[in-house]
Amino acid sequence: MKNTTYTIETQSVFENKQIITGDRCNAISFTNRGTDTVYVNNEPLPENESMSINGLDGEHDKTNYKINWLPGATSKALYIKIKRYNP
Repeated sequence: MKNTTYTIETQSVFENKQIITGDRCNAISFTNRGTDTVYVNNEPLPENESMSINGLDGEHDKTNYKINWLPGATSKALYIKIKRYNP
């Protein structure tokens, strides 16, 4: 088995946007810390819930994630962690 190193990146999102994982992403997690439901690629993520997508060793996630709240949402806070292989 190859010795692989990785870095954990964190992001905070407070508005509708697109997250592009790019190269070397092996895992990503989303945690909703607002009181309004956030949608990650149209999947609802209620208040204080989290969702993780993990790859097997050597897999890379190149998904573009669309983050949005419904109009009128007032409490928007999504925290994202990305596990990325080091080059």
